[in-house]
Amino acid sequence: QMATSVYHLAPLEYIHVLDNNSNVTRVELGPQTFTRKDHEQIVKGPNKMIIIKPRHYCKIRNPIARGADGEFLKDKYGNIKVRFGDMEIRKTQPPFALYPNEELVPFPDRKYIVPLQVIPPLQALVIKVTRDYQIKDEEGEVVEAYTAGQLRLFRGPGTYDP
Repeated sequence: QMATSVYHLAPLEYIHVLDNNSNVTRVELGPQTFTRKDHEQIVKGPNKMIIIKPRHYCKIRNPIARGADGEFLKDKYGNIKVRFGDMEIRKTQPPFALYPNEELVPFPDRKYIVPLQVIPPLQALVIKVTRDYQIKDEEGEVVEAYTAGQLRLFRGPGTYDP
């Protein structure tokens, strides 16, 4: 059986293409008609891009590494660098494709994209800090610092933004 060599990608669709000569996997975004070369292999897709509605968020396991300018980083061979074992929260943004090794993580209720949590007046949310981080003001001075394992309280009314 012969593999398909022409893929018609609709808007908001993507595929992962492995170049067997260089062993580099790249992402091709729609809309386009993609013609696979003999030394290429489709390893994932076509898949729909992830769309996050306003006031919603999702978790991504093994996110790609990005530089200070927001562009993804590549190694000397052209592979996109991945932060293996890390987790990233992505909020409302233009539709995006998952890059190689990235995974959308389901929440306990088996949903992948969930709304931000609204905390009513006179209630609070107890949050366990999983990694060290600092909150800085506009001048870059540290306002609050948290260490892993510490518990913090988010008081309502308000919307908790993870």
